[in-house]
Order: sequence, then C-alpha cells, then structure tokens
Amino acid sequence: MANGQSQPVPQPKAGQGVAMPAEALPRDPSPGRTKHPSRRAAKRIPVPLYAPNLLGYARIGLAFVGLYYAMIPITTSFDPVGSSSNELASAYPGQGAGRAVQIWILSASLDLLDGPLARRLDQCSKFGVLLDVLADNVLRTATWIATAVAAVTVTVKASASDTTEDRAAHSIHSIAIVLVAGGLVCLEWTTMLCTQLKSVADGKHWKLHHNGSNQTTSNGGSKSSSSADAALFLEDPPVPALVTAIFRDNFRSPLGVLSMYGMFSAGLWTYGSYFDRLRESLPLFEMWWALAVLGRVIS
Repeated sequence: MANGQSQPVPQPKAGQGVAMPAEALPRDPSPGRTKHPSRRAAKRIPVPLYAPNLLGYARIGLAFVGLYYAMIPITTSFDPVGSSSNELASAYPGQGAGRAVQIWILSASLDLLDGPLARRLDQCSKFGVLLDVLADNVLRTATWIATAVAAVTVTVKASASDTTEDRAAHSIHSIAIVLVAGGLVCLEWTTMLCTQLKSVADGKHWKLHHNGSNQTTSNGGSKSSSSADAALFLEDPPVPALVTAIFRDNFRSPLGVLSMYGMFSAGLWTYGSYFDRLRESLPLFEMWWALAVLGRVIS
C-alpha cells in the first residue's frame, strides 16, 4: 500500500495460467481412446483382418455351409411334410434340415457381436459396414434358395402319387414359393446396391435419411448426425411414418424388432415348415413362423 491506496492484484498473463491442484484439473473424457495399449495395437491391424470383419467372413461361410447341409441327402433326418414313403425321404435333398437351421441361426447370432466388438476394439471401418450388409444378404439368400428347392422337390416327388387336383395345387404352391423367394432375393440385393450408392453420393450413411438421431451401425459404421447431416436430412423428401417407426432408435422399437426378426428368419421358418419333425420339435412353430412372415411383409 502506498499513499493509503490499495494496489491492484496482479493478474496472470495470457497463456501463463494459474497453478491448480491435481484434483481440480479436468479429466480426459475418453482416456481409453488415447492411452489403452490394446486399442492402439488393434488399430495397427490391416482393415480386412479386423476382428469384426473376421466375424463377417465367418457369417458368410456359415451361410454357405448351411445351404450345403440343406441340399445333401441325409436319410436319417426329417421326412418331408405329407410323405410316408421312405424312398421319398431318402431322395429328398434337404435331409440335413436340422443341421442347416442350426448353422443359419449361429450365423445370424454372430451379427449381434460384430458391432459391439468393433466399438470395443475401435475397429470401425467402411469396409466393415459393407461386409456386414453383405453377410446379411448372403444368409437370407441361402435360406430362400433352400426354401425354393424344398418346395419344388416335394412337389415333384409327390406328384407321382397325387391326384390331378392335388398335383395342380402342389404345382401352384411350389411356383408361388419360387416366385416369392426369387423376388425377395432380387429385392434385397437391389436395395443393398441402391442404399450403398446413396451413401456414396450423399457422403453419409443411408439410414440418416430415415432417422436423424445419433446411431451406430453394426460393425462400427458411425452414424452420428452433425448439424450438416441434420441440414441434409431436412432437405430430403418426407419419410413415411411406417419407415420412421421401423428405424426409430436403430430398430429398437416394436416395429423395428418385428421387421428385423422377419427379415432374417422368414426364409428359415418357411424352409423348416417342409419337415414334420422340425415343426413338432420346436414349440409354437406356427406362431413364430407367422410372426416372421408378418415381419418380412412389413420390412
């Protein structure tokens, strides 16, 4: 103090800062991303060898293995519906139905792991997103191919003992199944091509056109909507209410769950419907099959 006046308290210069106790310092909001050694090591792996992508390869392989078992003759397995002839049972190419269904369920179950694994290991990639969609389509295609083969084979083998009216009814049924299976396969692959081209053209994931909320794709595709994404979203044509309901919370809505269930299992349940023992061994088979068909129609 000089001349009875107080002196101003010196302030720290710009950039100099003030010493603070350690507990008062802000913490790193995401220490695991920069300090965890396992994540740094995982990022050094080539993208095609990322753990989630290895699961994608496994899913595609399992889809083909299931299709193989659905086609080979295993005479000790299930008899076709309406068949009382051992000759018909041994000639039918889908006697591995039980094993095929188990393998396809395993392939579909792996789809629940690749997304969390990609985020856990920080192994998100555009290649992984594409591979995940490809594995989904391959699995569904395999089940519908097996369904079409089952329908045609049962009709052909049973026509020898059928009356004219029964033969006509079986023929109409098999033709309808083949048309539905072929149409769904073509629709799914066309949809995949269009959505991927849309993503490339817009520079954002195609699901942002139907859901403006923050999302994360299976196998790590980031879909967090920034302000720019929101602006692009608002410029898009209005989305139907049903589509919005299905995509809400990344399919975590009643309609979304039903649609995903139907998309993945409708072909599988329809294929299994051609085998009496398979229908009898699974509780409430008819109900699960009906829900799968309903979900596939919605999706």
